[in-house]
Amino acid sequence: MTGWLLIDGSNVVHQDAELRRLASPDPERARAELERLLGGRRLTAVFWDGGPGGEMRSFQRKGIRVDYSGPGEADGRIIAWLKLHGPLRAVVVTDDGPLGRRCRTLGAKVV
Repeated sequence: MTGWLLIDGSNVVHQDAELRRLASPDPERARAELERLLGGRRLTAVFWDGGPGGEMRSFQRKGIRVDYSGPGEADGRIIAWLKLHGPLRAVVVTDDGPLGRRCRTLGAKVV
């Protein structure tokens, strides 16, 4: 794969049975597990709704970019990333219909 893999983290957690099970008692466990599974992949970013302390922030962890939306939603951060890096090829992982349509409009592939 060339280009970036952008993952709608909260969406993936709710779609995967094991991650959903982990999230039920402790959402941070599900987040940590998804990040562990993605760890070491190049050109990968996972976007989360909310975040520690309600602050928007981005950083590298386990070789992937982790992006917390703060008071907003991850959808907005994914769209902002696509607008900023428009010419780059990107694949967005989500089954959120409205987000998928917006991403396709910006030229991203959605799976």
